[in-house]
Amino acid sequence: MSTIRVCMQQPSLAKYRIPVMRELASRPKLSLHVYYGTAQRLKNVEPSGFGGTHLNTWFFPWPLQLEWHPLPLGTISRKKFDVMILGWNTRHISLLPYILKARWAGIPVVIWGQGASKHEGAFRRWFRWTVSKLSSAIIVYNHSVADELVRGGHDRQRIFVAQNTIDQADIQAAREHWLSRPEELAEFRRVNGLGHGPHFIFLSRLELDNRTDLLIHAVHAMRAKHPNVRATIIGSGIAEPSLKALTEQLGLTENVRFTGAIYEDVKLAPWFLSADAFVYPTNVGLSLLHAFGFGLPAVVGDNIKAHNPEIEALRPGENGDVFKHNDPKDLARVLDELVSDRARLARLSRAAHTTATREFTLTRMVDGAEAAVRFAVAEPLLRRIASATPEAPIEAY
Repeated sequence: MSTIRVCMQQPSLAKYRIPVMRELASRPKLSLHVYYGTAQRLKNVEPSGFGGTHLNTWFFPWPLQLEWHPLPLGTISRKKFDVMILGWNTRHISLLPYILKARWAGIPVVIWGQGASKHEGAFRRWFRWTVSKLSSAIIVYNHSVADELVRGGHDRQRIFVAQNTIDQADIQAAREHWLSRPEELAEFRRVNGLGHGPHFIFLSRLELDNRTDLLIHAVHAMRAKHPNVRATIIGSGIAEPSLKALTEQLGLTENVRFTGAIYEDVKLAPWFLSADAFVYPTNVGLSLLHAFGFGLPAVVGDNIKAHNPEIEALRPGENGDVFKHNDPKDLARVLDELVSDRARLARLSRAAHTTATREFTLTRMVDGAEAAVRFAVAEPLLRRIASATPEAPIEAY
């Protein structure tokens, strides 16, 4: 069997995606070249362990925030590649032309994306599904979306799940670093005023859609029963000034700490290891698995559709819990019940760590992507086998 040459088009090359692509490129008889553009909020890094070429994205911000992701002339050719992986985003106006050109060139196409949108209207849904049916295979980030596609008439054998995750190597190294130094961790807690009351943590960009204000209101509601309750908010963004103003307005400057953005896991670890739970009110994504990697159970809003595909990792009552959507009083209630039962909290913590390190692993994610690639390459042969008759035998592909 010859090596399968894979062309992948990505909107950017973020640091957290490097391990995924490197793992895919390491699979037997696969070679990978990534053409990546520039995202407005993500910094590109250099390719490592696979080939990569940066090409400037063309942005059309009005009226629909559309993007064109160019590929070099001659890229879509069987002389260069055996299969293409394209990002499944309806705002990428380059997607449909590339699929059609690849079909004309006889190159199978795999589309990879969320397969749904939190703000998707009827037309976008129709267009998304119409485009998808031109592909040879579809990769989605969770089983819920895969099931929805099947209910909508998609062929189940063409749908592959690559549960979205992050590389846990640095997280686990940082966790072990601090757990093996209990005196240093105790000193960190002493210096930062932690350990004398419940402590909750939020990590992400401070955007309005994430509703971090609900955590601040929940801390205010809990303070009567837990005077030393603490919340640490890690990140920066457009909502930071309003969140700080709310903290001052509610008189919580001693209870709520803003650290700014912290990116190194070894610096994040003592905050996570000093917390009782990770709180992300709505719109949670990969941060959920970041927290789970440190063994921290998560509490999120119960409107599952308001979150990203990674919410599939959360199992209420097993590795975290949920509260009524946008209800800070109910969030306070859930957090109070959580810290009032230390045995239960410990069970949730162990299960959270297991979820991140044994279930939502990089290997399993790439297994799904690799299976889609190999299926797409084999699909022409499978179609010919299905349509063959004794009078019309097929030739080897």
